[in-house]
Amino acid sequence: MIPGSSDRALFNDMVSKRGFLVYHQERVPAERRALASRLVSTHFDPCIVQDWLRVCLVQHGGCRISQNFQSELNLIDCRSQRVLSIAEIGTGAEPNYLALSYVWGNSLDVAEPVSEDPRLPRRLPCDLPPVVMDAIDVVLKLGYHYLWIDKYCVDQHDKCKKHEQLMHMGHVYKNATLTIVAAAGHDESYGLPGVSSARLHRQISFKNDGGGYELRSTLPLPHSSIAKSKWASRGWTYQEAILSRRRLVFTDEQLYFECNSTSCVEAFDISFDNTLSTSEIHHERSMHPPLFSLRRSPAIGSSGRATRLNNFFTYIHCAEQYSKRTLTFDCDSLVAFSGIIRVLESISPFPVRHIWGVPFFHPDDDNTAGDRIQLLPILESPNLMNSSEPKVPSPNAEGFDYLAYLMLGLCWRHVPSEKPPRRRHDLPSWSWTGWEGALAWPKLSKDSDIRSSTWAGTAISLASDSPESVPELYHKSTDAHLLAQSNKSLHIRTSTISPSAFIFNESSCSLVLITGGEVKLYPSKSELDTSKVFKRIQSARYEVIRLATVDGNTYMMLIKRYRNTYYRIGTMAVQDLYLTYSLFTSKIETFKLR
Repeated sequence: MIPGSSDRALFNDMVSKRGFLVYHQERVPAERRALASRLVSTHFDPCIVQDWLRVCLVQHGGCRISQNFQSELNLIDCRSQRVLSIAEIGTGAEPNYLALSYVWGNSLDVAEPVSEDPRLPRRLPCDLPPVVMDAIDVVLKLGYHYLWIDKYCVDQHDKCKKHEQLMHMGHVYKNATLTIVAAAGHDESYGLPGVSSARLHRQISFKNDGGGYELRSTLPLPHSSIAKSKWASRGWTYQEAILSRRRLVFTDEQLYFECNSTSCVEAFDISFDNTLSTSEIHHERSMHPPLFSLRRSPAIGSSGRATRLNNFFTYIHCAEQYSKRTLTFDCDSLVAFSGIIRVLESISPFPVRHIWGVPFFHPDDDNTAGDRIQLLPILESPNLMNSSEPKVPSPNAEGFDYLAYLMLGLCWRHVPSEKPPRRRHDLPSWSWTGWEGALAWPKLSKDSDIRSSTWAGTAISLASDSPESVPELYHKSTDAHLLAQSNKSLHIRTSTISPSAFIFNESSCSLVLITGGEVKLYPSKSELDTSKVFKRIQSARYEVIRLATVDGNTYMMLIKRYRNTYYRIGTMAVQDLYLTYSLFTSKIETFKLR
């Protein structure tokens, strides 16, 4: 079967739902079998997981980290079931600990604080949720002592302290030796299948003693059940899984283990140590590719442009995946993604910066001079205008269009899904974090041509009467909770597309330009259709701002005027060849977006 073909897709679907049926001949040694199955026990077998961990800890350099630990980290001592701080544990270094990723459900009960320190729950309650009890059992059976669970290790009684600790949750999962993922059931009351309760699903197994062979199923591959789980629908769990180095996923049928180097399914009796040949490793991963990979690179090459494109693509890919999930509180929209943001801000070269979740590149990251150069007042096309000291660009800068990538960051649109988009009013309308609903950005490839307008005089700042620019605000604070205290307005200085440039085609109910190009409309409000949009553009209630051009298609922002402020309500796209200079108004003005 050819990868990506319809036959391959059908095969993958059948395997995900039914698994394999493996034929074993007893006279063939296990090491010579191309595919070996394991009889999955009804209860959790720690020996299997310990073997996976041993190989990863010894052989996988890509799964190791070396960085300072969080000094105020609290952990559960699974032997005494007490919550201890790092200082109380007193090892002099961060101890090995496991973390739990799960769905809270409706219960908001936390451990009772003790009188000597009312901020921390020193002892766990007697009636722990089943998933917590099972996780403690797994920690001890694997030979570890400490466990991190947000409900008990994050200070729930001090709002300021809680917010600060939530901002570092990405660090907690990144530093955990292993993350236990509860991908079965709907909430914490379900527990971990196979720990305190037996697994309900059994394998098909038939042994023919006379014929010297055995038939055994491998159970359905866990990928589909994980993707459809309640756990996979929650916003906070996305970065918990992505940022972890090793994940042990409990499903109703079996265990799934994935580290940053490889993955294993409990029903497959296949080792992944260095004694395997390259072909065997490829064979194993082709049957069950990794689920929790951060990097999804379309770019190949070592040039500065290719690296930037790869990093930017990774950011928007993660944002797209995250946007499909739900949050209990709207205010968590940016915070629950902040762990991913921190990782992409720290990559080298060319980290991806952000403003309210909208990604961009900063010119200082191309600076090779030893001294820090004063930041620029505004982003302006076609180049960044320098009002102070000259910059020394990196050789990899290649005439990079910084404004184009910031504009591309604004080119997100909502895609059809079961739930219509919904506005989060405490966040900017121009940021994707200000909306609930599945998103998409323009598709990128390694050869994508990304441009901003070279003739509209476009510029972006955070205030029309302030010298602060988008990059300057970034350098003031990279933390999402501090960023939230700053101005939510984005000021775009540009010329709009003239209302007379649009025609409404009644026969096809579509918008077209007078130059002949059909305009695609991606509204963020479900009640909007092309007829309403056309009428409101003609009445000047709506305006259309040009953003970026990607591979011959130009993306535009549809904004709604309310008094002296504008709000983003959708995205539009048209082939760039139809968007001529004559379609724009001659007036250049500043639009304040909120």
